[in-house]
Amino acid sequence: MEELGLLDDAGLRRWAREHGGEAAALLAASMRGSRGAAGEFASALEHLSPSRRRADVATVAGLWFALPLGLRQEWTVRYPGVIGPLNGVDFPSRVRANIIVAAGLLHQLTAEAEDAKSRGFWGTLRRGLRAAFRVGHVRRQLDGLHQAVHREDAPIQLLFASDEADGQFVVLSGELSDATRTVAVMVPGTLTYGNHLAMNIGRLRDVDGREVHPDTAVGLYWQGTEFPRFVTDNADRRFNRAARERLSAFDAALDLEAERVCTPGAAPAPQTYIGHSYGASAIGSAESLGEGLTLDRLVYVGAPGTGFQVDLPADTANPDADRYALVAPADLTPWLGGALFGRALGGDPVREMGAVRLETGFLDHAGRRQRLVSHNDYLRGGSTSALNIRAVVLGQRTLPAVVGRPWPWGRISDRRLARRINGLRLPR
Repeated sequence: MEELGLLDDAGLRRWAREHGGEAAALLAASMRGSRGAAGEFASALEHLSPSRRRADVATVAGLWFALPLGLRQEWTVRYPGVIGPLNGVDFPSRVRANIIVAAGLLHQLTAEAEDAKSRGFWGTLRRGLRAAFRVGHVRRQLDGLHQAVHREDAPIQLLFASDEADGQFVVLSGELSDATRTVAVMVPGTLTYGNHLAMNIGRLRDVDGREVHPDTAVGLYWQGTEFPRFVTDNADRRFNRAARERLSAFDAALDLEAERVCTPGAAPAPQTYIGHSYGASAIGSAESLGEGLTLDRLVYVGAPGTGFQVDLPADTANPDADRYALVAPADLTPWLGGALFGRALGGDPVREMGAVRLETGFLDHAGRRQRLVSHNDYLRGGSTSALNIRAVVLGQRTLPAVVGRPWPWGRISDRRLARRINGLRLPR
């Protein structure tokens, strides 16, 4: 154990890739019943719920930073299953702990998948419907865990990893420091599985500003709860309720980390939350007065609503935040979601929250080619939409919506749209 503590992050990743079984054993290590500081720390945590209660995160941080540095470093690799998901622990320690957590989960789930394969479909079904459903859950996250463990180019920095439901991840891109000038947090939408990890990290990269300012921009991808699997799941408020608690608690951890690394007396970097589809409603629910997520800017991307019981800026902890909305004229999903599940997903971002509509334009913005029409293309790199989102994150000038009405009333030819964009001269 002492040897693991001496490894740097790269060395720890190599060890975890080669020792999945040992990582799984460490993942299961518990502080409960331990003597001394570990047992006392575990006893204190029993009365807290920092994964769901925002107010508990600061308490955890106080407990954690009251420990000697050497003990914190030791526990990070001795009890990774405790430290990895713990809001209030510093981000570098969580990243190190989750290197082991991800390798342990991959080892366990690979064995589970191989067992199911050897039994066959009917053999698994004979064990019960729960076992059969579990096989589906495992398969929907194995590739994501494999990416988290074995990706060597630009290793994935995990702040959270879990095999609950279809797999859950929170990813840090970059490093929060006193040099950080912008922070972007992206929350995806319905039908998000663990196996979508690499794709969604790519989407984050296209909008978080790190390609332009790698030393001062930080991105975070948040998939820290169970997401609706079908569009109809949005009628079930339990998804939104769980998401708002977990997201607000994580935001509290993010706020504490930003303050910790910031120069004393200086203001932390502005935070922009980007919610795609259902993700926008989850963010809105988390910023409600009852939950308290804080943000400086919010971008509603193809959003069906503004959050559970959130209809006006006064319903949120951020009444003065800058708000923006992107809705492609041909994308009927936001309208449909709002019409069917409005009570669960919230109000209209533009009409009720006062969000500024931004142009979605073309998939190839530079060449003014291929209109953006798909609900899943808003975050595609090089598109007018993605460039607009990145401009919001970086505090730059944005391109306002050229077409203000949805299809078919707002129909406009590609040539005419390109001419209007060229006339505005923003962004090139």
